[in-house]
Amino acid sequence: MPRRSLNPQFGRYFRSRAHRSLWILILVAVLAGGILTKALGASPSPLTGVRVAVSGLIALGSLTLAVRVMIAIERAHRKARRS
Repeated sequence: MPRRSLNPQFGRYFRSRAHRSLWILILVAVLAGGILTKALGASPSPLTGVRVAVSGLIALGSLTLAVRVMIAIERAHRKARRS
Protein backbone atom coordinates (compact mmCIF):
# COMPACT_ATOMS: atom_id res chain seq x y z
CA MET A 1 0.00 0.00 0.00
CA PRO A 2 1.67 3.26 -1.08
CA ARG A 3 2.18 6.01 1.43
CA ARG A 4 -0.21 8.89 1.06
CA SER A 5 2.58 11.48 1.01
CA LEU A 6 3.98 9.93 -2.17
CA ASN A 7 0.83 10.91 -4.02
CA PRO A 8 1.48 14.16 -5.95
CA GLN A 9 -2.12 15.25 -5.36
CA PHE A 10 -1.60 15.07 -1.58
CA GLY A 11 0.50 18.24 -1.47
CA ARG A 12 -2.19 20.24 -3.22
CA TYR A 13 -4.87 18.68 -1.03
CA PHE A 14 -2.98 19.57 2.14
CA ARG A 15 -2.39 23.15 1.02
CA SER A 16 -6.00 23.72 -0.01
CA ARG A 17 -7.34 22.14 3.18
CA ALA A 18 -4.91 24.09 5.32
CA HIS A 19 -5.76 27.37 3.60
CA ARG A 20 -9.47 26.68 3.97
CA SER A 21 -8.98 25.95 7.67
CA LEU A 22 -6.97 29.14 8.06
CA TRP A 23 -9.68 31.30 6.53
CA ILE A 24 -12.41 29.62 8.56
CA LEU A 25 -10.45 30.23 11.76
CA ILE A 26 -9.89 33.87 10.82
CA LEU A 27 -13.61 34.27 10.11
CA VAL A 28 -14.49 32.73 13.49
CA ALA A 29 -12.02 35.08 15.22
CA VAL A 30 -13.50 38.14 13.51
CA LEU A 31 -17.05 37.10 14.41
CA ALA A 32 -16.04 36.41 18.01
CA GLY A 33 -14.31 39.79 18.13
CA GLY A 34 -17.50 41.48 16.97
CA ILE A 35 -19.54 39.68 19.59
CA LEU A 36 -16.93 40.59 22.21
CA THR A 37 -17.10 44.26 21.23
CA LYS A 38 -20.89 44.23 21.46
CA ALA A 39 -20.79 42.46 24.83
CA LEU A 40 -18.29 44.95 26.24
CA GLY A 41 -20.64 47.80 25.30
CA ALA A 42 -23.71 46.16 26.88
CA SER A 43 -25.03 46.97 30.32
CA PRO A 44 -23.43 44.94 33.13
CA SER A 45 -25.17 41.67 33.99
CA PRO A 46 -24.23 38.04 34.55
CA LEU A 47 -25.25 37.20 30.98
CA THR A 48 -22.98 39.95 29.65
CA GLY A 49 -20.11 38.51 31.68
CA VAL A 50 -20.69 35.09 30.18
CA ARG A 51 -20.85 36.56 26.65
CA VAL A 52 -17.57 38.41 27.23
CA ALA A 53 -15.84 35.33 28.60
CA VAL A 54 -17.08 32.93 25.93
CA SER A 55 -16.47 35.23 22.97
CA GLY A 56 -13.03 36.15 24.30
CA LEU A 57 -12.06 32.50 24.67
CA ILE A 58 -13.35 31.66 21.20
CA ALA A 59 -11.46 34.60 19.67
CA LEU A 60 -8.26 33.66 21.50
CA GLY A 61 -8.55 29.97 20.62
CA SER A 62 -9.28 30.55 16.95
CA LEU A 63 -6.43 33.05 16.60
CA THR A 64 -4.05 30.61 18.27
CA LEU A 65 -5.09 27.81 15.93
CA ALA A 66 -4.86 30.14 12.91
CA VAL A 67 -1.26 30.97 13.83
CA ARG A 68 -0.46 27.25 14.13
CA VAL A 69 -2.00 26.56 10.70
CA MET A 70 -0.09 29.50 9.21
CA ILE A 71 3.18 28.13 10.61
CA ALA A 72 2.39 24.68 9.17
CA ILE A 73 1.65 26.19 5.75
CA GLU A 74 4.92 28.10 5.78
CA ARG A 75 6.90 24.99 6.80
CA ALA A 76 5.30 22.98 4.00
CA HIS A 77 6.04 25.79 1.55
CA ARG A 78 9.70 25.92 2.57
CA LYS A 79 10.01 22.12 2.40
CA ALA A 80 8.48 22.09 -1.10
CA ARG A 81 10.87 24.81 -2.24
CA ARG A 82 13.90 22.80 -1.04
CA SER A 83 12.80 19.64 -2.87
